[in-house]
Amino acid sequence: MNSIKLALFLICSYLLSTAVGAKIKSQIIVEYIQNKRWSVAEKELASYQKQYPQKKWAYSTRAWVLENLKKYDRGIRVCRRGLAKWPEEEKLRKAYGRLLNHKAKKTYGKQTQKLLQQSLEIYPRASTQHQLAKSYRRSKDYDKAIYYLEQGISRYPDYPYFRQSLPYTRYLKFKGILQNKQTKAIKDQVQLAVSWLQPKLSFDKQYHYLLMIRFGLRAAQDKDFFEDTYQTLFQKFPKQARIYDDYGFQLYANYRLTHPYKASLKKKAIHYRRKAYQLFWNKHRKPSPIANLAFPLNGRNMIWSEFGGSAMTHNGYANFCYDFAAVNQDGQYKNPQKSGTKNSHYVQVATTVK
Repeated sequence: MNSIKLALFLICSYLLSTAVGAKIKSQIIVEYIQNKRWSVAEKELASYQKQYPQKKWAYSTRAWVLENLKKYDRGIRVCRRGLAKWPEEEKLRKAYGRLLNHKAKKTYGKQTQKLLQQSLEIYPRASTQHQLAKSYRRSKDYDKAIYYLEQGISRYPDYPYFRQSLPYTRYLKFKGILQNKQTKAIKDQVQLAVSWLQPKLSFDKQYHYLLMIRFGLRAAQDKDFFEDTYQTLFQKFPKQARIYDDYGFQLYANYRLTHPYKASLKKKAIHYRRKAYQLFWNKHRKPSPIANLAFPLNGRNMIWSEFGGSAMTHNGYANFCYDFAAVNQDGQYKNPQKSGTKNSHYVQVATTVK
């Protein structure tokens, strides 16, 4: 009987000393971490794990310490050992995902994408998915980048960066199609860009869709398609000044690429640009006139083109543009002995601003 009591006493003493020892050691480790003594904390945690391998907290804590030490590979191994024991432990999964993300930033191409995909599988996060989409975009795999961005918008509707990145990514894909001169594919992209434009969003946030429309119509060189596209835009944005201004400018610019000057076309272009100007100021308050402005340029200058008037490029949104050219004492803006193919062939006196 006495031997049984003695055995029980020894067992209890061992368990008590072990529990107390584990508690004391864990408190020491926490103190090291609070003081950001990461190297010492890592050494103590490694020892602690050998002595107490079933302490769940030690795995996620050690992973965090290794993350701060930027020892990502070792941290990943710690997480894998912990997840082999507790596969649903959220803190471990989160730590594993973070470490994979850190390592991904040190790699390139397919290796980066592999690590980020692993991170998404173990602990899905909006920032990780956005990082993965950008990685595919850097690799010029625009279809996959677009896939992850569109999926991100669906999964994480409150995360703004998917919507911010998507127009530019689609535009980059479009540029490749434009370079290959695939007329049908270019037209398809223009129609998609029209459908992607949202009436409730500022056009500044949809700038790349406007570029797709402009460059696509210019490359297609199809007058009927040009008119149909803008008619659709007029119906979709009946009071949007930017659309009317674009139409006027693109109508004239596109035509002039392949045709000689035509006064009636220029007149029509100016009409639409002036309509855009009126639409804009119908929604905005005109600023008060500013008087007594000093001329901003030094030297002798001539007005190349005034605002408004008969200059197609100085109407609409560009209504208040002035073009100046520096001239010499004879009123010449270019040295008559030069070809005009270099900047140095022109009068330079107006380059300094007062």
